[in-house]
Amino acid sequence: MKKIIIKKNKYWLGKKMSQLIRNKMSKNNARYWKGKKFSKTHCDNLSNSHKGKHGRCLDIGTKRIISNSIQIKVNEGLWMYEHRYLVEQYIGRKLKSTEIVHHIDSNRKNNKLSNLYIFKNIMLHSSFEVLVRFKIINKFILKSNLKEFKI
Repeated sequence: MKKIIIKKNKYWLGKKMSQLIRNKMSKNNARYWKGKKFSKTHCDNLSNSHKGKHGRCLDIGTKRIISNSIQIKVNEGLWMYEHRYLVEQYIGRKLKSTEIVHHIDSNRKNNKLSNLYIFKNIMLHSSFEVLVRFKIINKFILKSNLKEFKI
């Protein structure tokens, strides 16, 4: 199979490209970023750009993006979803395996504590998702409930 090398030049301006060529040119596609690790400086830059009351990029190692969710390296060889880790740190205990952390605005990369909601089990979470899908209730009806779980 021949490698296609495309350089940005005047020829491509205004031309229609096939999806295959567009994917090869794009660094924004998921296949390019899958399994990539961020450097320490990049992680620090992310931390500074998103810092709020509770910093997002904690100084514990590298990050990776898997299926639009951010995972962080907690210990050697142990990866954990960032939203679950942040909630555990905030409430001061480990989450039960039955507890589901829900993103209120449905953006998996928005891990602000004000955007996270804990469902006690998967049944409650599934019921809520069905009600939202059929437009019976608005998804923004939820407000963060982390203070209820705090020790």
